[in-house]
Amino acid sequence: MFAKYLRDALTVEQIGYCDRISESAVQYAERLLSTKPQLESRASVVARELVHEYKDHSFVIDFEEARGHLGSEWVKTNTPELKFAEEVYGHFENVNFFLRLMKSKRLLVSGGLGLSNSMLVFSLKKR
Repeated sequence: MFAKYLRDALTVEQIGYCDRISESAVQYAERLLSTKPQLESRASVVARELVHEYKDHSFVIDFEEARGHLGSEWVKTNTPELKFAEEVYGHFENVNFFLRLMKSKRLLVSGGLGLSNSMLVFSLKKR
């Protein structure tokens, strides 16, 4: 019964598309990881682990698990940069709270600071 449902609900093209998407994610991750000297030799393995072992993007990988994949030289905790980023994020969350409460809007921020090829964009959108 399940096989009949799948046959009726999915096309070969849809199945192929899903397969190509996951392989594309692996290739992209490999490219990013292989640019890091400490990860270059393990880029393919780490990419496949991250794409195929975690079936949902909402799954949270904790620090220890991330260190297992990427190594302790890439996953840091309690750094001044992290503390600063969390403080900035807290301020944005406070602004968003009041915008939602008072104006039914939310603040979206995209981009980065200080990089020559990035742009910082602030956008107010209605909920």
